[in-house]
Amino acid sequence: MAAIGRTAGNTNSNASQAAVSGTSPQQESPAWMAVSKQLVDIPAGWRKRVVPTLGHLPLTMVINGAVDRAVHAWIADDCTRSTVKNSLAALVRVMEQAVRDGIVDRNPARVIGWQREHRRAEDELDDPRALALPNWQALCDLAAALVARSADEFAGWAMS
Repeated sequence: MAAIGRTAGNTNSNASQAAVSGTSPQQESPAWMAVSKQLVDIPAGWRKRVVPTLGHLPLTMVINGAVDRAVHAWIADDCTRSTVKNSLAALVRVMEQAVRDGIVDRNPARVIGWQREHRRAEDELDDPRALALPNWQALCDLAAALVARSADEFAGWAMS
């Protein structure tokens, strides 16, 4: 079974094998060369974000939830919009090839709404007070919940 970032097993095309193996497009067959010009700007996104985040998964296990979690992790890591866009572009192209090769039925990497999430994360950085607890009672409730969930109801969290 092919996995992202690892050598592919028995797939229908050399392009899929090149995509999932993480090797350079120049090292693969001419079928991959047609796609290689599109990937000139995104090998860093593939190597630094897609493979470390999703590389342990077989292609058939790359589902919408996994892609969403990966995108949210990239946003949480303060990646710029263009960085997230380039990383997603690489993943989308690999998954499109997997669809054409019959490995998966549809492309889970075509996510929508990530730009809105990125904008929200930027807004939180601009206004950190938006993340603050609204009042003293909320802080006391949080402290009580921490005490209740801690080992042996550790009272160090309790508010006096």
